[in-house]
Amino acid sequence: NNNNNNNNGSFYVDYGNFKCASECDPAHGLPCMGPAPDSSGFPTTYYSTAEACCVAKLHWIDVGQCVADTNGVPMQAQGSTDWYVDWNINKGTCVQDCLGNAPCGGLKENYEPSYPSAAACCASISWQPAAICHL
Repeated sequence: NNNNNNNNGSFYVDYGNFKCASECDPAHGLPCMGPAPDSSGFPTTYYSTAEACCVAKLHWIDVGQCVADTNGVPMQAQGSTDWYVDWNINKGTCVQDCLGNAPCGGLKENYEPSYPSAAACCASISWQPAAICHL
């Protein structure tokens, strides 16, 4: 347990807001919410990441949503991790709705159809050879 008030990666559960929080100074913005509130004599459990805190303490909430709420970021801004067709690559290539390196292809527009897996997405562009149908 780490009880100092800087952004040291100490995350604790904030049951009142259904998210996790970091002990850092709230003036820095989310996820900083200051020291953990008194937990009625029970020791506060700390986690090194927001994700670990969400999984351990708020398991009934989608972990992506919990982390987004913890950081004060809309979930959509992080992507859904569904797959969609990017028509600008090889006249149709499936990419994942996320930011970062492949297979991420950036954030999907709301009007674009999404698929739960690369295979399902590839089935929608069946003219593409399997070897190049997705990133």
